[in-house]
Amino acid sequence: MSCSSNEKIDRYDFSNNIDKYITEVKKIENPIPPNTPLTDCDEYSNIHSLGNKEKANILCNNFSRLNKFLVSIKSEIHNYCNFLNYWFNSELSQALFSKNDSISDVYIGMETYLYTNQEYSPLNCELCNIN
Repeated sequence: MSCSSNEKIDRYDFSNNIDKYITEVKKIENPIPPNTPLTDCDEYSNIHSLGNKEKANILCNNFSRLNKFLVSIKSEIHNYCNFLNYWFNSELSQALFSKNDSISDVYIGMETYLYTNQEYSPLNCELCNIN
């Protein structure tokens, strides 16, 4: 799914809080210790490899950690979904992922697997391809 023209403009309004987001993204980019990956992400990456099973697993685990942060700030910062949309677009634009998957499908797929995890709280964001 692509963003409409008006949505594209609004998708970047998270930049007012960009320093806070950058700090958190740097934290989640650290290698995931081998004993901590979510089983849900293992299951997700086995079925939805996005062209690269290992990268799909890393993306899912990073999304899970980023989601935890965004849930913690969503009452004070209201454009967290826009940042999440930007982050997903950035991650999936890497050459290691298949170009056939829409941002929305990947996000919904991960949420489906993570939803059963008691530590996961859904953000209910509507994501789209920025292009």
